[in-house]
Amino acid sequence: MRHLRTLRGSVWVVITLLLVCGAVALRPPYVSGATAHQAQPLVTQVLRYDSSEASEVALIWGVNDWHMLPEAQRPPGTTIIKTTNEVMRTPMKRVNDLFEVTLQAPAGTTINYIFHITRTRSGVSAEAWDLNGLPERDFQTVVAINGVTEVAATISLGQQLFASTYDVSLQWISSLILAGITLLIGLVALRVRTRNPYLDF
Repeated sequence: MRHLRTLRGSVWVVITLLLVCGAVALRPPYVSGATAHQAQPLVTQVLRYDSSEASEVALIWGVNDWHMLPEAQRPPGTTIIKTTNEVMRTPMKRVNDLFEVTLQAPAGTTINYIFHITRTRSGVSAEAWDLNGLPERDFQTVVAINGVTEVAATISLGQQLFASTYDVSLQWISSLILAGITLLIGLVALRVRTRNPYLDF
């Protein structure tokens, strides 16, 4: 009788273990990064950028530490570019003197972003980046409910372009000086090699 009870107890222990293992195996896997909140409802977030010096701006962005959203959730015109890793690039539209883009992401998502300015107000091509001041730390917005985030420019486009032009001019001057020194050394070496030793006094 005692053996029978022991056997029944063992059977129940085995059945309990099987049920626990089955529940663990059927549990959805933990997902990190961009898909961590995919079960959450989508929330609309409008990002606006205020720069009176620019006429063409693109949003460079990612979610939850620069991951990409599924293609179906990306705004029209979004492309993938390579920086330190692959990120999304979405052109912004000019609306009432502000640059604007509308994003949709699951509630609880953190949007990481910077701004790429490619043309000035006067129509001059540019290559400037607004990285949220110094030290560079990018911008972040946590999506909770439908909302609007307005960001003021943290750079002076004129200063950035002047610095770029100055850097290019400095490179040209340095190259010309180096070329001049090289030419002078070459001429001296050629003269030494072709001189007539009998003419030395």
